Amino acid sequence: MKAWVYSTKKCGNGFINLKDVPEPENKDDQVIIKVKGVSVCGTDENLLKGEFSAIHDGIIPGHEFWGEVVQIGALTNDILKKRGLQEIKKNSLIASESHYNIEGFREEGIIGLWGPEISKGKYLTPINGAYAEYCAVPAECIYPISEKLISEFLPSLIEAAGNDALIAQFLIENNANNVGIVGCGPHGLYTQIFVKHFGINKIAAFETDSHRVDFARNLQVSDKVFSSNDQNLDEKVYDFTEGKGFDAVVDLAGKYGDVLDMCIKYTKDRGMLVLFGLYEAPDILLDGKKPNDIIFGREKFEFQIDSKKILVVGITGRTPEIWKYLINTLENDKKLKKLLMAPVTRMGPLNNLGTDTINKDPKILKRAYAPFEL
Repeated sequence: MKAWVYSTKKCGNGFINLKDVPEPENKDDQVIIKVKGVSVCGTDENLLKGEFSAIHDGIIPGHEFWGEVVQIGALTNDILKKRGLQEIKKNSLIASESHYNIEGFREEGIIGLWGPEISKGKYLTPINGAYAEYCAVPAECIYPISEKLISEFLPSLIEAAGNDALIAQFLIENNANNVGIVGCGPHGLYTQIFVKHFGINKIAAFETDSHRVDFARNLQVSDKVFSSNDQNLDEKVYDFTEGKGFDAVVDLAGKYGDVLDMCIKYTKDRGMLVLFGLYEAPDILLDGKKPNDIIFGREKFEFQIDSKKILVVGITGRTPEIWKYLINTLENDKKLKKLLMAPVTRMGPLNNLGTDTINKDPKILKRAYAPFEL
């Protein structure tokens, strides 16, 4: 089969090569799917530019995908039944969770990225991802979907949007009445959408990139979309929050220390700081901890700075309840489908992935691809 394979050495397509590779072999607790579509995660965008040193040479990336079942492992339907899901058969459609478990390891692996950590900075080889004609998917990750769901919608987006729905759900459960959302990339936009969808009405968003600022304003979800470069930003945030700061600030941007500083500054005393955006620089710490460790460890602790106490929460992944809610809701909610599709650009077949990566238009927020044309 054809697949885009990650290389630790730079090539003409960045760090991926188009290759003919063996089709995946099925196991009792897996299914083989014919890939029907993928979307490109921001983490994959970093991967395709060679920004992760711990990724294994020769893996097939792609962890946002959906497909048609072509082979079913002997234990698959028993596993689905235990998870409270309907059985599948050949030609069933599925979307997939990307996080999976391996017995004996506390941490999860992520399809097409990395397996559980075995020592500092070293990871097990992951399950291959979906930038390919076919993909093997653990039964623990499968969610059956209907033809109704795929009408005017890409089911691969649930893997991405589920993170943001989980964040919004957490904010509702913790009585956040006004929320600041830092970053207007796809996750920032999706978090704005779900915070509004779940009933929080006072929402502000922050972004440095002028195109993304305009996009978020045109989406008309948040009450205010601030340019983080605004010289009068402190005054405007003070006015928006009536001098108190936000009940919760969600960091979906990460990367730079001044982003984290801004998030802390705009969180009120006894407020919440939710971390999701990743930081790569080793010298960026929060209460002596690396933000990424807080995120992947799903840590929750109180942090004090000056006279202010903040509850810090790391969030990653999705819950089964979020998956089921989104699948059921999106079957009937055309408005929510349209909003989630808004940042997405359909780029044609997967054949184009390499060229598009090298020549990526910075105004494209999120890429999506149809199957390989053979």
